[in-house]
Amino acid sequence: MDLLIRGIPAKALFYHSDSNEAYEVFVSIQHGWPDAPRYCRRYGDVDILEVERCDYEFIHYVHNRTLKRYFVEKMIMDTESEIQMYEKEIMHCPIIHLAQRWAETDNDRWWTQLYPSRFELLRLNKQRALRRLKRYLKLRKEC
Repeated sequence: MDLLIRGIPAKALFYHSDSNEAYEVFVSIQHGWPDAPRYCRRYGDVDILEVERCDYEFIHYVHNRTLKRYFVEKMIMDTESEIQMYEKEIMHCPIIHLAQRWAETDNDRWWTQLYPSRFELLRLNKQRALRRLKRYLKLRKEC
């Protein structure tokens, strides 16, 4: 079963688009939850395009409160599982692997000293996910 959401602008669906042209977006239902939008089409067009992005920007164009709440809850669950994955990786990864940098450092090239370690990358990604989670929780209160 698919849901049809009308009036979503191109900038909420595609990365390199500044157009405000409206699209119809198809959302499939998976296990009782709306899945991320996968396909869309222009009004009056039969060609179906693949959606490039579904994130925080997309939610603002969904006006049905129930559907919006489902999308926000799904984004919260995905972000919480991402945070748990980072925590698990940090806790269970050997210290030697956490200290490894993503490339070899070279004393002749100063910029190689700035390469982050695996621990730093995991920590930064976890912080970004926590910021997103905070934003999604705030959005859930608004729904």
